[in-house]
Amino acid sequence: MDTRCGSSSRTGHVARLSLRHFISYALLSYFEKALIFGFPLFALYVTGSKAAYNQVEYTFALAAVLALFLDGGLRIYLLQAYRVGSQSQELIRQIISSFRFLLRIYLIVAALLFVAVLIFVPNEIFDIGGAAARALFLCMMAVLAVWYRIKDVPERAFAYSIPVYLLGGAIIWLTAWLELYGILLALILPHLAAVIFIAFPRDGEDTTGGENVERLFIYAKASLRYGWPVLVSIVVTMLMANFGKIYAYKNLSENEMFQFSLAQRMALVIQLMHVSITGYMSKHLFVSESRSFHIKALAAYLGCLLLTSAAVIAFVYLAPGFGLNKVPKIDRTFMFIFAYMLVWCVGAYAEIYVNRQNRNVIILQAALVSAALFTACLIFGSEDMLLRIAMSMFLGVSGYLLYILFGSLYLDQRRKSAV
Repeated sequence: MDTRCGSSSRTGHVARLSLRHFISYALLSYFEKALIFGFPLFALYVTGSKAAYNQVEYTFALAAVLALFLDGGLRIYLLQAYRVGSQSQELIRQIISSFRFLLRIYLIVAALLFVAVLIFVPNEIFDIGGAAARALFLCMMAVLAVWYRIKDVPERAFAYSIPVYLLGGAIIWLTAWLELYGILLALILPHLAAVIFIAFPRDGEDTTGGENVERLFIYAKASLRYGWPVLVSIVVTMLMANFGKIYAYKNLSENEMFQFSLAQRMALVIQLMHVSITGYMSKHLFVSESRSFHIKALAAYLGCLLLTSAAVIAFVYLAPGFGLNKVPKIDRTFMFIFAYMLVWCVGAYAEIYVNRQNRNVIILQAALVSAALFTACLIFGSEDMLLRIAMSMFLGVSGYLLYILFGSLYLDQRRKSAV
């Protein structure tokens, strides 16, 4: 009896510990996501300038695309390496050490790029400098997030991201108070400080430079071999998601860019909910064999997405009645953007299962179908440009989701027939 009581006590402790970790992670995650969501809006509020808001949105959009190419697929490969490597923490530590070495190389390249831009195209320093710094930061955070999930302490990643947004906001407020234009400083300094902190660890984890070069090539090759279909897919979806803001910033009026990017900013709340949930559950979804767990997880996930969507649309609809006039108009462009975001989230959730079964070729094929639909709608559509972009985004991501779902079912049927 004593033994059973002891076992029950330990089980209860583990449950409480897991609940405590989840609450800690959820609170920090929502706080970080609120900072990400609010950063451009804070710049708009403090400066009162649509141009400043548009610049932050453009920098965020361009950096999100650039960041995809910087880690060579390591963030995609980490969970797979952990799974097939007998869940070895030592293997993951070596991969992270190589990634830190890669960050040092990028910092040198970024410094040279900054000087070149100052010399040859100084007018672009705001856009290029801010995008480069944030792209490095996003690349770093993507890898760190997976690393800490593997270590079962996903909340630790927020120790590097949250201070960046707080410091950036403080810089915007201080420079505005001093009547200076501080958007460049707010984007570059905090992001680069976080990257430097990770690139040059003080815990002695890194091996010698020569070993890191050799390991970097080994892991980069393994990452690309495993994850290149997923990487292509991510590039396609990110280009679709950010094409509108990048195009509008360079080709349309300030107000058109403002309306389109603000609609996407509102829809981002749905994506942030998606990231918060999958960020906590991805490891368990990847390794668990319990059918009951997966069904319950999917039901909870879809319920959270729908409730979040309803809440955001209600806010945008009711906001003008409370004197909040800087909200997007609820028109066809707005609704297509929201529908796009919902379908994108479900598609990203479905990707976990494709990765889990090592069927990344389905993701590649789905991305090509998605790109074809997006491009066709963009070229042959007759609506005004912003509505056409929103419709293209929705059509492309819908094709992506359907291909993943039916492609997976088709391969399952073929495998069962072969057996």
